[in-house]
Amino acid sequence: MNIKNYQSGTYKQQYQYQSFSPVKINYTLTCDNPQINVMLGDAPEASMAVTILRSS
Repeated sequence: MNIKNYQSGTYKQQYQYQSFSPVKINYTLTCDNPQINVMLGDAPEASMAVTILRSS
């Protein structure tokens, strides 16, 4: 699924209120910009480096 087409859920009219129903998120999202995928792939290593630096 392309991230541009992603919808996090829908609003449903209930008795006297409106509720939000999220969609399932167990599928792969893709981006048109490959640089974003590279940055997301590097994120765990960068997060670990920040954690190590903070703990020293």
